[in-house]
Amino acid sequence: MITRDLNIQRTRLQSKLCQQFNLGAFFIKLPKGMDKHWEIVKLLVSSWEEIINKISTEKKPFAFEVPLRGKFKKY
Repeated sequence: MITRDLNIQRTRLQSKLCQQFNLGAFFIKLPKGMDKHWEIVKLLVSSWEEIINKISTEKKPFAFEVPLRGKFKKY
């Protein structure tokens, strides 16, 4: 799952559902003013190889923040 909704991790019920259904989640976090569709597309394209790597190597359920720069942050 790829989403901008950071509240999923903070909401107990939604977080439990992600764990129950064994989901891998990537949370997109962009600075204010950079949350336009084009910025999201650019971030996903530049991070795609790392996303595929995490899907292949991480045990589910998992959650990562996809930052604009730097390494993925595990939740």
